Amino acid sequence: MHSQAPSEPRRSFLVSTVPGTAVRRLGLVVAASLVASTALACPVCGGGGANSAAYLDMTIFLSLFPLSILGGFAGVIWYLHKLANEAPKRPPASERQGA
Repeated sequence: MHSQAPSEPRRSFLVSTVPGTAVRRLGLVVAASLVASTALACPVCGGGGANSAAYLDMTIFLSLFPLSILGGFAGVIWYLHKLANEAPKRPPASERQGA
């Protein structure tokens, strides 16, 4: 990677001294925005059609499913902890009768 001399001010990515560079960068931004609008035409990507509701439903399901598994594990651990704390405590051996 090429380094600049310390006396030169640092240049921004958007600012360039080469003529026409800003126009090329603007063209790339416009082209990228046109490509993004083409992706919306895909029925799977949410552009409409019969599959868009199923796509959204599955996205929600697949996002929440791992959280529900973690919640299930946390619930089981909490329940076992609660059960262990509510269990009748055995008195120490020195206080038990017949020992």
